[in-house]
Amino acid sequence: MNDHPRREPRRGAARPGLWVACVALIALVACKDSVLRSGPVPRALEGEATFVDPCPGYEVSELLGKLYINEIMIVNESAHPDETGAFVAWVEIYNASASEIDLGGVALSDTLSDVNKWVIPCVEDARIAAGGYFIVYLDGDTTNPDDFHASFIPNMTGQTDFVLNGGSDLVHVDLALFGPDISFGRVPDGGSFFGELLSPSPLTGNCPSLPCSVEPVEVEFIRGDVNSDGVVDSLDLDQLLLYVFEDAMLPDCLDPLDVNDDGFIGIADADRLALALGGAATIPGPYPNPGTDPTGTDPFICTLTLEGTKGETP
Repeated sequence: MNDHPRREPRRGAARPGLWVACVALIALVACKDSVLRSGPVPRALEGEATFVDPCPGYEVSELLGKLYINEIMIVNESAHPDETGAFVAWVEIYNASASEIDLGGVALSDTLSDVNKWVIPCVEDARIAAGGYFIVYLDGDTTNPDDFHASFIPNMTGQTDFVLNGGSDLVHVDLALFGPDISFGRVPDGGSFFGELLSPSPLTGNCPSLPCSVEPVEVEFIRGDVNSDGVVDSLDLDQLLLYVFEDAMLPDCLDPLDVNDDGFIGIADADRLALALGGAATIPGPYPNPGTDPTGTDPFICTLTLEGTKGETP
């Protein structure tokens, strides 16, 4: 793996002083053109942007939205070793598309406040086949920057938001529930239910670890009602800014936070909410009354899971 030339990571765009600028959102002054997602970096933030692939020689995939955090193991005692034989925490990524995807430059994080916390190295082996699986080890080992070992170690006791590709997929988990060799995953692969699997299935399908015929029931929500009090107002903007900048723990149902309905959660949603509160923009449905997502194309469709609690479906 290490004989291949290394490529520079493909990171999300960032703007200096973003926090200072976005405090003004409370006064309905939007921070325009900001994004929290990975991908090609624009040369210009205004006007027509020219995109540059920081991984030269490789085509930028348009299928990154088909990548899912598919399985997570935190206390790995004997379930799946890394390439050295060590047993460490890991995350499995699943490619739900019909094409191979180059993962070089795709970000993985355990916090929404720093979505580019670690970036998959731009090497030839950083590819995931159509319908395939890819393991990232969460041991903080950065000895070899071309290996697939994330630079962070997850908090073993608290609740954590695992963030893939700058927010195109989010998984909210309570790490205190992870006992030895217990994994949580999606059923079916890339599917709507995320819960404890009967047995770990790294690099293989999660069925039949749990019944794959279970169909979640979509629940109603109000887009922009971030604090779930039934109305959309400045309190929702305050709460959304806490989620984006202060790393506040995310709710189980994320669709209300995706104010602009683009499939990502970030400053652009605060932009839209601030403008909407000032009468300068509209909020996509369901708004202002509760309803289900009329588009159903983003990764944040709120459902009732097997336990009857709110969850997320891709």
